[in-house]
Amino acid sequence: MMMKTKKMITKMMLVLAVTIVALAPLQMVASQTNAAAATKTTKIKKAPKKVAKVKNSNHALKIVLKKVNPTKKTGIFYMVNKINKTSYQVEARKSSGGSTKLKGLYRLNTKTMKITQMNLNTGKFVTVK
Repeated sequence: MMMKTKKMITKMMLVLAVTIVALAPLQMVASQTNAAAATKTTKIKKAPKKVAKVKNSNHALKIVLKKVNPTKKTGIFYMVNKINKTSYQVEARKSSGGSTKLKGLYRLNTKTMKITQMNLNTGKFVTVK
């Protein structure tokens, strides 16, 4: 009788060991699934963009021209004025004969690095995209 009990215990231990080994991958998959789900629901905050510091009026002009004049039109000259601590105004003019025509008026906000352009018909400033 004692021998039967030992065999039964051995068989039960073997079945238990096989079950544990068989379930291990399932637990691993379940933990990976939970980790993936947690990753999907976790919102990652983006680091704030570093805004380049505008050094002087020439630097402000370069920033504006890069955005609004990618074709490098010729015959246009630019005048840059510092309006206040955080704004520069860039005037684009074209010379013809003895006079000049206003071709564009831009403002650069040095805090946000956003450029606005004046609509020459309405006089309102709109953001350059």
